Parts: sequence; C-alpha cells; structure tokens
Amino acid sequence: MLQFSVNTNHRAEKTEMEILYMENIHGEKYRFTKNNTIRNRSAIYFNTPSEWAKENLFYIEMYGHFVCDKHYEIRRGAFDSYLLILTLNGSGTIETPQGKTKCQKEDIAVIDCNEEHSYRADENWEFLWLHFNGNKSHEMVRMLIEQQGNVVHVPETSLTSR
Repeated sequence: MLQFSVNTNHRAEKTEMEILYMENIHGEKYRFTKNNTIRNRSAIYFNTPSEWAKENLFYIEMYGHFVCDKHYEIRRGAFDSYLLILTLNGSGTIETPQGKTKCQKEDIAVIDCNEEHSYRADENWEFLWLHFNGNKSHEMVRMLIEQQGNVVHVPETSLTSR
C-alpha cells in the first residue's frame, strides 16, 4: 500500500490485519487501515534534523505524495507540527478552528497542527504534503492564516514560472 523511506529513528510495521502503524520523531503513533485508502502510487518519507537545526532553522519532518479515494480521512488533536498540502487533482475538505475549507486542484493549504484539525478526501484526492517545524514556524503560520486563510489558490503558471 505505502512506500516508505524510514531512517532508524522511525518505525513502520505492518500486521496481518492490513493495519499499518507508524511512529514519528515525537513518539506519536499513526494508524492507517483499509478505511484510509492510500493507493499504490503514494509515498511517504521521514527526516530527522539535528538538534541545532531544530533550534535555529525551519526543517521538514516528513513529506509525501498521496493518491487517495473518498474514504481517506485524518483527524487529530494537537500534533507538534505544521502542514502544507498542495492539491494536484481531486478535492478534499480541511477543518480547523478557523472553519471548514474545500481544497481543490492548484490550492495550497496551511494547517497549524498544534490545534485540533481534520482533513478528508471529498472524492479521489491527489496531493503533495509536508510537515515542517522549527524556529519561528508558529509565527509564520499564524501570519499566513490570518492574512490568507487556510487555503490559497495558486494557478499552475505560478508554480512553473521561473
């Protein structure tokens, strides 16, 4: 179901019940089941920054490319991270304390995962995502959400122009 590039600080194990458990660098566990239908073309990667990078820089914790069907859904309480999602095809709905927002092709979503949040596929949903953190991440995300909201449309020409 998923392709993993996992370093020694992360665990991924598969059980006979088609349940995949993953643990991130903070020791938080995730559970993916057949209900979270992530297709074969999907990938997830993990990164472990140095202590110096954690204190001084923005850094990527994990990132990936998911191709999901309408059953995909993630609900979380607080999770010490920030999330960017770029929708390539299909659509999803993001729910945060600021409200519900639809995320469609060429939309970029910003989620403060320190707050309760959820996101789900409305239909087939293909997206690139990355969890990041680091020095001043909270301030940057707060500013972006206050000025632009959780979802911004970015036309393809903006993404490919040089």
